[in-house]
Amino acid sequence: MLSGGIIADSKISEAFIVMLPLTVIALWWATRVYRKAEILKVHVSYAKFSARTYGEAKEYIEEYFGKTNG
Repeated sequence: MLSGGIIADSKISEAFIVMLPLTVIALWWATRVYRKAEILKVHVSYAKFSARTYGEAKEYIEEYFGKTNG
């Protein structure tokens, strides 16, 4: 219907009612994940450059983010 040029149809309106909130949630989630990744990247970089050993870097990261898998 939308490709046919009928925008004022009820099915199109229902689709927008569903898709708009889902789009907002997806953008919110993606932004949150990106921010977390950037913060982690900064902390890991700081740990690598400021620590003398791997153990010190691992301790620093665990202090801020909890126990790591590695």
